[in-house]
Amino acid sequence: MKRIVYYTHVYFLDCDLPLIKSLQDRGYDVYLFLEITSSRLNSTLINIDKIHPVDGIFDYTIYPQLGRFKDFINLDKVSILNRVSKVYGWNSLKLRWKFFQKINKISPEVIHLTDFLDSYDCLLYYYRNKIVQVVHDPFPHVGEADFRRNFFRNIGIRTLKKFVLLNERQRDDFQGKYGLVDQQLSTNKLGAYDCLLLYESDIKFDFSKGYVLFFGRISKYKGIDKLLEAMAIVHESLPHLRLVIAGGGDFHFDIEDYKKLEYITFLNRYVTMSELYSLLNGAKFVVCPYIEATQSGVVMTSYTLRKPVIVTDVGGLAEMVEDGKTGLVVEANSVQKLSEAICLLGIDSNLNEQMSANITNLISAGDLSWSNIAAKYVDFYNK
Repeated sequence: MKRIVYYTHVYFLDCDLPLIKSLQDRGYDVYLFLEITSSRLNSTLINIDKIHPVDGIFDYTIYPQLGRFKDFINLDKVSILNRVSKVYGWNSLKLRWKFFQKINKISPEVIHLTDFLDSYDCLLYYYRNKIVQVVHDPFPHVGEADFRRNFFRNIGIRTLKKFVLLNERQRDDFQGKYGLVDQQLSTNKLGAYDCLLLYESDIKFDFSKGYVLFFGRISKYKGIDKLLEAMAIVHESLPHLRLVIAGGGDFHFDIEDYKKLEYITFLNRYVTMSELYSLLNGAKFVVCPYIEATQSGVVMTSYTLRKPVIVTDVGGLAEMVEDGKTGLVVEANSVQKLSEAICLLGIDSNLNEQMSANITNLISAGDLSWSNIAAKYVDFYNK
């Protein structure tokens, strides 16, 4: 097996590119098709100002932002699936037919999908025996249920035969809900989001280093309200320790009173990768106070700069963080336990340093190394 069609979207690029690099390093021809639409121009990894005005399948060079990755992966087989027209317009349908023909010409042994197919991609079910479907979220997040997405997700699960989950903890529930057999399922992991290193910068912010960092899209399930309550307790013992919350999105609660606190900083907007690099570089550690979760790209992004992470014991987060070794795992929805963990890492610099060393070992040669992750994908491809 040598040819892989890898169909993905801008919002998964940060975890896709390191995997593709590892597959290429193993000698596989990876044909990357990246869908870009006017509603999905930006992600953590890239920020596209304006969509190319023509529907079609193009070389990656129509978006110069992607040229940054030319020394990270081989871009020779990267194509942009560029959609400007309405989903069910004639031009969009022609684009999908061209995509189908492209795949047919490549004649891949495997088609790797990172999201479930929507109606406009239904032609790809012709290759259902070759498709390996990665399931980033086995179950919808709190407050993010979407009828349309769930409808096509259910079609995909009923139609396809091979699925990869990214945490072990939710495997039994997922398998039981959809009536899948063991042979249809594999569990794998995410590695460190190495692409962040391409954005090394020294952007200055108007606050000093040594803060607690929360970053990522703002959403109800991420427990930011609990984190703010915990920081009020922490502030009594560690008045010098600041919390920085960075990311775009709407809060589900009123933050006006918190904005007045000198030890809380909100960067409630899209954060560029260069800004994120600087924010992470200056942080003591990262906090993910989620009330529910699957796995988290935030953890793996933090590991890239060897930052310990405090997570709650929900979904697969406890599989990503080794308690006491690469971070701390605390009870979900417990403001007191969260505040205690923040205080511990806020005080003990030696523990932080040891955790950083443990992270280095884990992502370079351990279970979270991309080489080992890619090997596990290949084993499942070949079954």
